[in-house]
Amino acid sequence: MIALVASPGAPHADPLATVFDVPLPGGLPGALAAINDRVSPDRSQFLLELIRRLYDTPISTVNDPRAPVIRSLVDRLNAAGRDGGSETVPLPLAPSIWIDTVFKGRSTTPQTLVSAIVQSRGASLLYYGLLSLDDDTRAWMATQPDLITDVVTRYSAAFLMVSPVLRVRNGAVQMPGGEDAAPIWRGLTDHAANDPRSFVRALLAQDQGRLAYFFRAMAQMTPIHVRLAFNLDSPDANARVTAARRLHTVFERIAAGWYLDERAFWRPEIDPALLMADLRSDAAGRPLIPGSSAFWNAAFEDSVRRREDIRVLAAGDPVGITSLCEQIFAGDRTEQRHRYDAVMFASRVLPQVTPQNAQDAIDAVRGALAYPALIQTLERARLEDVAAFASAARRATELAKIADDWRATRAYAQFQGALVLVTRATMRGSVPAASLPDLVSSLAAVATNERGDYDGGLVRWFDSHLAKASEKAAAAAPAPSDSLVGPYEGASGPIDEDVLVLLAGASGLAPRFIEWEGMRYRLDFRTAEATRLAKHLGDRPRPYLSSAQTLVVAADVLNGQGLTRDALQREAGAVDRIAQAGPWFDADEETSRASSRFRDVTTALQREARDGDLRGAARLVPALREAADDFMARGLLELAYAAALGQPDRTPIDAGDAASRHDFGLRPSNGRRNMPWRFPVAGAEGGRSWHVRGSLLGLDVALAEFALVPLSSRPPTKRPTLNDEDRRIFSETVVMIQPSALDDETGGAIVDAVRNGRARLAAATPADAAALADAIDLSPVRRTLLPWVAAHQPERLAGFLSPSELFWLGLADRPVDGRVNAWGTSASPRVGCLCLQMIDRRPWEDRAGRWHAGLLASGFPDLNLRLAELLADMRMPAALLAPVLAPATLDLVNSATSRDQDDRRGLVDFVQALRPERVEEYLALLTTDGPLVPVGETGKLDGGGAR
Repeated sequence: MIALVASPGAPHADPLATVFDVPLPGGLPGALAAINDRVSPDRSQFLLELIRRLYDTPISTVNDPRAPVIRSLVDRLNAAGRDGGSETVPLPLAPSIWIDTVFKGRSTTPQTLVSAIVQSRGASLLYYGLLSLDDDTRAWMATQPDLITDVVTRYSAAFLMVSPVLRVRNGAVQMPGGEDAAPIWRGLTDHAANDPRSFVRALLAQDQGRLAYFFRAMAQMTPIHVRLAFNLDSPDANARVTAARRLHTVFERIAAGWYLDERAFWRPEIDPALLMADLRSDAAGRPLIPGSSAFWNAAFEDSVRRREDIRVLAAGDPVGITSLCEQIFAGDRTEQRHRYDAVMFASRVLPQVTPQNAQDAIDAVRGALAYPALIQTLERARLEDVAAFASAARRATELAKIADDWRATRAYAQFQGALVLVTRATMRGSVPAASLPDLVSSLAAVATNERGDYDGGLVRWFDSHLAKASEKAAAAAPAPSDSLVGPYEGASGPIDEDVLVLLAGASGLAPRFIEWEGMRYRLDFRTAEATRLAKHLGDRPRPYLSSAQTLVVAADVLNGQGLTRDALQREAGAVDRIAQAGPWFDADEETSRASSRFRDVTTALQREARDGDLRGAARLVPALREAADDFMARGLLELAYAAALGQPDRTPIDAGDAASRHDFGLRPSNGRRNMPWRFPVAGAEGGRSWHVRGSLLGLDVALAEFALVPLSSRPPTKRPTLNDEDRRIFSETVVMIQPSALDDETGGAIVDAVRNGRARLAAATPADAAALADAIDLSPVRRTLLPWVAAHQPERLAGFLSPSELFWLGLADRPVDGRVNAWGTSASPRVGCLCLQMIDRRPWEDRAGRWHAGLLASGFPDLNLRLAELLADMRMPAALLAPVLAPATLDLVNSATSRDQDDRRGLVDFVQALRPERVEEYLALLTTDGPLVPVGETGKLDGGGAR
């Protein structure tokens, strides 16, 4: 349970004491037209957004595409002149300071200030930074003309970096860590905090501004995180300084090659501040990092090594934050990311390292490093058993040792394909979560022989373990499921059909009906999913799994004691019926090794049956079992693709064709066969046609784009502007969200909170707005602007906060438990897990600048919350958010205006513009092969998936 309290905050007698107004000649519409900006007008953020787009890097050439934008705006402002309109924009500090100190009186007047600011990079970054200060610090800056001049001419980028956390109180700079950290900051700057002018100048000047980055990162951590990182509980000041310098070295390593003045708005993708913010914490706010230094030393060493001494792994003091960061942020960026994600995984899954679980814990963490797709897929299915994680990782290590590429491919397809089925069935509720540890551990326990063959072992595992789960799922189904796969002559059992029942999902306890637009519908997610799967498998799906079972049974009979000619005839006939029911594997059987092997063993078995040669038949047992492995591998590949390919109308390839192209990536350049455990990547490289390379695990996430649903076949009316990484994260959310996790009670609480937040905001005065901004931890710059909007643009208040910010504002003192995460977005870029999270109250700007990482989308659940509100207005079940999100997300990524990498407001504008009429269009898509089944339809499917 997470208790979140929106406190009223301290009183704010005059939240605008140091924020003034400056004329915008010609008004905002004219300015927006001059720069071709099409988002909703917002005077408060106009200059900030423009500066971010114009001045991340200096404009150094006449052909820079930003230069014409500046000229167009300046011409418009100058043409408007003194009588060009009465609209204003916010100005931090008095106009006289800008005219006399910033521009030295160079023919600058209040009417021309905006024009002067936008033509100067130094002045623009100063403007942005001053708005990020609080009133007391801005007031102090007003008394420092020499410092202002230095900022404009030399340190504007560094000032922009540090301004959100730079706070001067009572003649001193507030330091991260407080007075206990005073020796640290004196050592790093050579100045004391009670000499703020010298301290700030040193902070800006040192290490080309990267010390400002370190200061800001530490100030964004919680006080307890800073205490731990700086070892502030140590009575030895030298020990504190040493700890801080070590951590500062980590930040220098992360920022190597980054010149702040050249990339003012850019940030490293990950750093210790983000790590601390996202680590799981205890009730006191201390980060939960299991294991000692020895444990993490062992974890980060080469994962292929002997089993450790349990006493060494379990003993020792808990690892320190600084030591851990030194290990995480070592090596190249890829290695840093893998270590970062592994620590996040351990914090979520490992309660502590004990002598009893130490070996499993180290194997699980090493698995997270070496086999990310495996570990993250298991965690996505809500596996919490450390021993099960470890057993899966150990099996992955054994499979990586198979030298023969063909045998390795077949083994990977069987093991990973089985895990795809198990985890997906668990996520969809077909298999109880309590069964998952046993299923994973028992699957991992099935070993290959010395050649790398399963010898039918996976077929036996299906019979002994998954069959029980499928029987329970079939028994719970309210409608017949015998037509999910059409009858196939020659199949010896219903494994294929049972698996589709599992993949289709839980049936639910009772049918639910919806009245909409004069029609009555049954809400049936299981039938919709079964229809989708059947379409991907085609009109005549080939029962590979049942055929594999037939081959294993035949091999066991031929290998058994007391084999008779009648039994030989019977099994030979069963195998021959499979052969006659082909084609199998690839259409061109002559080039398929699996087809050739099966044809050869079938021919040989028919000969032995005709001759009645029992010994000869027994010699065919290994070949039959190898053929069973072939069938099992191919069947699981096709099922994995059927589950992952999204909407059939959006997919230009069927499951069988896609499966035949899969490449596990068994020819690595580094000599390690870890590519089969890396997340899959789709594409067409090296002259090959479209295919997927990498693991089968996480395949639906890799192909998430296919899950999006268009409202029409027409292309978008304009070229999409959202960057690829944010588009990918929004698409991932669509495939991760599960209808069964969207309960009406939690959905109702979310909608109530959003509405309550909107009501509180609508009634806010400027003083109230400042308190509300503090209550939801708005970024300093937006904390400055919200009271200005309340005073100057009260009609814009409702649009200033996004739905997620309104949600946190409206919570008041009501607690919210972890179920709210089901309404969140993909957290993979932040914490390295295939999971949804509703990011807590934290300024989104803390994640800004970390471009090409998907962090902006990862912290933007606003589309989900707005849809939840609109569905509630229409009296629709909360669970419909999941399918509705598919067309809505495609709308968002194609239509939202994204003017730069951090243009969150463009996304907010799209979300706030959504209306019930648009949601009705989304819902209409769900009445054709979707979960809204018109009453009177049976929901029973034929082989092609038609109702």
